[in-house]
Amino acid sequence: MTIQRCEALIARDKNVIAPCQHLSYFPLVVEDCKGSILTDADGNQFIDFLSSASSLNLGSSHPVITQAIQAQLEKFTQYTQAYCYNQQSIEYAERLFSVYPGGVSAKVCFGNCGSDGNDAAIKFARAYTGRQKIIVFVNGYHGSTYGAATLTTCSTRVHEKMGPFLPEVYAFPFFGTDQDSETVKLIAQAIEKAGHTPHTALGGGGSDANVYNLKGIETVVLGTGMTKVHTTDECLKIQDLNDTARVILALLSL
Repeated sequence: MTIQRCEALIARDKNVIAPCQHLSYFPLVVEDCKGSILTDADGNQFIDFLSSASSLNLGSSHPVITQAIQAQLEKFTQYTQAYCYNQQSIEYAERLFSVYPGGVSAKVCFGNCGSDGNDAAIKFARAYTGRQKIIVFVNGYHGSTYGAATLTTCSTRVHEKMGPFLPEVYAFPFFGTDQDSETVKLIAQAIEKAGHTPHTALGGGGSDANVYNLKGIETVVLGTGMTKVHTTDECLKIQDLNDTARVILALLSL
């Protein structure tokens, strides 16, 4: 396999693009994508199992999507929804609402990315409940914006040299991959223990210990770093274990 052109382009990249933009495991410079086949700058081809970090789940250059993008560009590139309206966003929100499984009336808030969505969830949960404490699970990934990075616990490098982060964020171990009832039991024990144990919050700027107070903890955030995705019913069992916890579930994914 020849990768000379890829390596030359990567050398140029290092001169002008910040290293935090990349999590590169292989010198892949994408030249062309069709469906699930990637072609690099040297003409090597690969089967795409990354799907651009799950943002191209219908494959690259899908003809229906390409046609829709071209049709939209002929009308206008984009125009901020902060100050006006457009038919396309209304129709898209209507379609999303038509398949929303929550069983209650809902409205759509568009964002830029998964990190932005998790930041919005923090704001909505705190504004709606009037409470501040947030539970996250160890090894979860929630994004790289300031709020989402606070919730992220899959690597200490995410927080290195950049604190203090958001206050009142607390991390718990996430147990089990095939023990549903045991998982719920162990999480409940961890929460109960934390309710009586001094601990420093992830977002805390000082060295003072913060005591987990179950009555104030209102948001459980489940991220993409979990080894198993649990059902809403299982999560509600965790909520029911302590009525005084007043837990609101915000099920987040990137």
